[in-house]
Parts: sequence; structure tokens; C-alpha cells
Amino acid sequence: MATVLRPWICDGMAKNNQDYPLCLGNHQVVENFTDICPICFLPREAGKSVFSGADETRVGEFELNKKEIDDSENIFSLVAFLLRDKSVGVGWRFLILGTILGIILTNLSMVILNQRILGESSNNLSVGLVSEDGNNFISQGEKMFFEVNPLKRSGADAFGRGHWQRAIALYGEYIEDNGDDYEAQIYQQNAIAHSRGNPLTFAITITGNMEKDINLLSGVARYQKEFNQQPSNDDQRLLEVVIVNYQGADIETLSQNILNANNILGIIDYRLDADSYLALSIYQEQGLGVISPMNIQWKQQEEELQIIEPENRQDIYLTMATQALLNYGNSLNSPPNGIIFYDSQDDDSIKFKSAIIENLPLWQGNVIVEVDVSQNDTPEETLQTVTGANTIVMALGQNRLSEAIKIAKENNYFLPILSSENLFNNNTLTEGAEAVDQMVMALPWGFSSDVVVHGQMMEGWNEELVYTIFQEVVSATTLNPHRGNLNKLLQEGIKLSDYGKEKDSLLQIPLVQIVPDFEGLSENGYKFEFKTIVNN
Repeated sequence: MATVLRPWICDGMAKNNQDYPLCLGNHQVVENFTDICPICFLPREAGKSVFSGADETRVGEFELNKKEIDDSENIFSLVAFLLRDKSVGVGWRFLILGTILGIILTNLSMVILNQRILGESSNNLSVGLVSEDGNNFISQGEKMFFEVNPLKRSGADAFGRGHWQRAIALYGEYIEDNGDDYEAQIYQQNAIAHSRGNPLTFAITITGNMEKDINLLSGVARYQKEFNQQPSNDDQRLLEVVIVNYQGADIETLSQNILNANNILGIIDYRLDADSYLALSIYQEQGLGVISPMNIQWKQQEEELQIIEPENRQDIYLTMATQALLNYGNSLNSPPNGIIFYDSQDDDSIKFKSAIIENLPLWQGNVIVEVDVSQNDTPEETLQTVTGANTIVMALGQNRLSEAIKIAKENNYFLPILSSENLFNNNTLTEGAEAVDQMVMALPWGFSSDVVVHGQMMEGWNEELVYTIFQEVVSATTLNPHRGNLNKLLQEGIKLSDYGKEKDSLLQIPLVQIVPDFEGLSENGYKFEFKTIVNN
């Protein structure tokens, strides 16, 4: 009997159900003779014995644990046998010993290589991730918001430990069979950017629903890969994209975490709901550049994207909303000739009415009559006497909901009804019911997502528009990459060189229509449904 080390098998997966944070993950099955696997760094105790299944031998703190086993059990006893057995020819001895030496040197090189990788990661135990404070709503590649897969999870784990090359390889292997997972594509490019060092970092926001987010993710992923693959020297900074998920988050806390990450140069957020509206105001106040439908406008003459200053936001929204409504009205009855019901005691009502009157000439439309509901106890009776009108415009707020319902009942589906965004409310559905069926209104900026039945698709920026905007914003910002520069550039105007017809997507406000809820998802039998806008 001789004192030798027992061989054991490792595939990167612990067989003793213990957690090993430094393990680098799955690999092909290998036979080891040292107490630490040189490929994944699992200890002997986590592996499987060649002879007896799970190896119960544990690594000592100051010396290698050894076990008395038969001479023929491992490679070292084979060496001893060859050296003392005279019956084996000299040539065969050298051939076998050379093969054994090659195996030993191969394992030794793997130890050296992985020690270097471990050294890299040990120097990056804090790898500078935005979400290192435990935030579950931000990911640079260490978390998954969409498709969950063991191989993709391994890539995320490697990314979280700062093992960039391993993350690149694992994400790449996963993408080979899942080419439409744009989240994984972004994370692989992020790992490539980190392996180069000091990446250019932008953030994007998602809903957490791949069907809704696919245009954003695919457009961003496509440009990021093109940017990172362009010829460059070793000093060229590559592009990183941080994914931010607002779903279920405390928006004020999450926004502050983004602001605290000084490496984030700007953020793209194409949502219009209350969460994005609150985050936008926080970002703008602190000087973080934001690309959002609520924050930028398309200057047609200059062919530039330009920031909407907060004090001008409501006026620009009003213009865009009334134009979207009149465009829709014109698609039904051209030109739109309207009866306008308004409230002279309500400033919002007066502004909406004025915007309608100002924009009607764009469609050769006319105002047939204006009815002030604050001065008329029975405004609905106007419908019985007026002729020549083909559209009803309700410039009324929630305080005039009862009057709006009476008008809608009197109309009885005869004329299409266009309403201000102030009637976008669950009370309109509950109290109006079938009377307000088919009423159309513009979606307000900062709307409550509780009002719209969950799961509906709202048309947003398409992939080409996202790609173009991201391309031009990154190109402009990289010339002077610091946070304040994006806001400055937006104030001056960012040229969109290859834009084509995509600008139409920036010029419109989504419309919603009240329709019956045949699926039974709402309590009152009616819901707001997003409408496809028809351009004329």
C-alpha cells in the first residue's frame, strides 16, 4: 500500500449540494488529481470519486488530505509501477511516462490560467455594478428580466463576479441557439465593453414584457453591437447599456440610484405613464439627459431632435394631442366640422378648445358652434337643432362628467366624439358605461397605468426609430462623454441624418377609445383600448 491522492471527477457542478461562490460554473467532465479543480475551482469534496461516487475527503487547512488506496487506483501509483516493473520495455516506459507528463503539464497550465482569471476577479470583487446596493430593478448583465435559461443564468453569474471573458463565452453560447434574445445580446456586449475597460454607459427603461419591449431592445442591441465591433484601437471605449425595469419599483429610489451612478451618460425611456413622468422630472432636475416622447420634439425644418423645456411641455402636448384627435376625426369625416362643448370656468377646458380651433384649418375643418356648459343647463339639446356638424368635441374635465354623459346619451352614436385627456379616468367608464362607448381621447402624459386594462399593446417607437435615435445620440455624446453634455446637445439640437419617414412616430400622441370589455377584465364592462392612428 502507498499513500497517494485519490482521483476525482468534476464537471463544474457541486455534488454535495453546497454553494461555492468562487466556482466558475459548468464545464466538460475532467479527472482531477489535485484538491482544487483547475478549471472551475471547485474543491475535491464537491466532486465525484472515480471509484466510489461522491468524494467525502475534505481539504485540510494546512495540508492535503490523503487516503490509503490500492496502488492501481490512480495515475501516481501507475508511475510507481512503471518505474519498478522491469518487465515493461524501456520504450513503452518513456511513451507512457511522456503521456502522463503531458497530462500533468496541461492541468498545470489550466491552474495558471484560471489563477490569472481569479486574480482578475479578485481585484474586481466590487466590479462597479450599478445594482451593487441590492437593487433588483437594474441590470448590466448580472440579472435577467426576460427569458431564464440555465446557460444564460451562468452568463449572468459570471458577469456579476466580474469574469468578463467567461460571461462573453457563456452568453455567446446561449445566443447561438437563442438569436432573438436581445437582452442577452446586450449583456454579452456589456461584458465585452467591461473587458476593454471604462465603457461608455447609457441606460434604457423597460416594462418587463418582451412583446412590448422588443422594438426598444432590438434597436439598441443592433446598434450597440455595430458600435462595439467597429475597428478601433485598444484605448477606444466601447458601449454599455444598463437595463432599468420600472415594474414594481419605487420610482424615486430607483431614479436616485440611476443618478448616483455617475458613469451613466443618459437614459432612453419611451414610456408615457406616471412612473416615467415622475422619473423624467427627477432626472431633468438633476441634469441627466433623457430621450423620451415627453421630453423631445422633432424640429422638421432643422431635422433635429430638441429638448422640450419643462415650462413648455404642456403646450406642446396640447398641440400634439389635438392634432392627433383631429387627424383621427378627419379619417372618419373629412373635413371635420365640429360642435365644441367647453367650460368657460375651467382653464384647461379653454386651452383645449383654443388648440382645437387653432388646428382645425390643417384639415380644412370648421367650428359649427361652441357651447359653454357652464352657461347652459341643457347643453345636450343643442344636438337637436344644429346642422352641418359631423364631429363632437368635448373640451370638458372630470367636474363636468355628468354633462358629458348627457351629451353622449343624446348623441346616441350618431356623431364621433373626440374628448380631452381629462376624461381619461375610470370614473368615465363607471358612470358613463354604454353612453360613452366609442368616445376617443388622447392619452395623457403621465397617465395612471391602472386605467388601461393590463396586457394591451401601445404602439411606440419602432426598431428603426430606436436604432436611429440611439445611433445619433451616442455618436454626438462620445465626442465629449460626460453627463451634462447630452442635455446641452439636446438644447442645441441633435441631427438625425438617416431618418426618413420614421419622424412621424415622434409627432403623435397615442389615442384611446372606450369599448366594451368582452373579456370581462374590467369591473364595469368597458375599457380604454389603444387605437392605431391613421395618417391622412
